[in-house]
Amino acid sequence: TDEELALTLGSLTEITLQRHGLVDQYREKQRLGHDVELARTIQRSLLPSDDPSLAGYEISAWSRAADATGGDFYDYFPLPDGRLGLVVADVAGHGLAASLLACETRALIRSAAASGRSLVEIVRSANDLLYHDLRHERFVVLFLGALDAETGRLEFVGAGGLTFVCQSGKVRSVEATIPPLALFPEVPAGAVTEVTLRPEDMVVLATDGFYEWENWTGDQYGLGRLREQIRANALRSPGELIRSIYRDVSSYGQGVKQVDDLTAMVIRRTRP
Repeated sequence: TDEELALTLGSLTEITLQRHGLVDQYREKQRLGHDVELARTIQRSLLPSDDPSLAGYEISAWSRAADATGGDFYDYFPLPDGRLGLVVADVAGHGLAASLLACETRALIRSAAASGRSLVEIVRSANDLLYHDLRHERFVVLFLGALDAETGRLEFVGAGGLTFVCQSGKVRSVEATIPPLALFPEVPAGAVTEVTLRPEDMVVLATDGFYEWENWTGDQYGLGRLREQIRANALRSPGELIRSIYRDVSSYGQGVKQVDDLTAMVIRRTRP
């Protein structure tokens, strides 16, 4: 009888301990969920609340993380010389770690840009600090541009990734001039590319989450389909073009879950 009583009490004690353990795990999960949601809110608040209002231009951008937080971001800011600064960045990976590095990258670029440096100097400054901070464990694909609204002249540095330029109904890909940031200690010379936008010309930026999205057979959406979507929707507004690309990509995925962050920006000149 004593043995049976001891076994019964032992079982009840085990159940009680398990229950306390589950309650503790639930509370920890709630706390972590709250922290992640707070990080998500902070990261979303760093994105521009409105698109730029620039006479003669339509500019729009959109971003959607694969997780609660992500490594993609876009930004607009006035440069000291009167031009408009434009940024689209993609930190390798996604999730909380990538989001922290995205916030750091944004702060580094804005800080360097406020001092009136050239595009190359801004990129070099950011690369310097990221190279020492990340220690080759991650990298940042970056587009940094400066738009002169009066002349339509867009100077930009492409650090990894592609830039799509649509002129006279034709879409061409402009290759990156330098590697992604944080991979090498130095930014090479000749990093700046220039294009002059005429009325109806567009520049389209899309992170690799779009064209690397796979369907259930493992085939990627690809650059060819992305270029065709840009060409087919060249007369639409930037916001409509981005929505059209996203619909086509997600439809191609055939229900496959988004696994990488998505960010796009479209710069379109409407009149001289």
